[in-house]
Amino acid sequence: CDIADDIFTSNLLDVGCGMGHLVDYLLENQFSACYKGIDIFNAMISLAKKRHPLYDFECNDIHAIEKMTFDYVLASGIFAFVDLE
Repeated sequence: CDIADDIFTSNLLDVGCGMGHLVDYLLENQFSACYKGIDIFNAMISLAKKRHPLYDFECNDIHAIEKMTFDYVLASGIFAFVDLE
């Protein structure tokens, strides 16, 4: 989230949001904008919705989500699961 000075007041799309841990960080830093988290694993989205029921989480692929405008698109944890072999 160090990519911009206005990240905590910007509309964010979190690709590969998992259980919504980025929301924890955002809230600790007075986040005050629109957040949408997407993940391809329904179990992760279910957990994220339980953890943060006031935020928008969706089980979907980035290419299939409804066209929306975001200030930033983040993918902070998805690369930990890439098989490089």
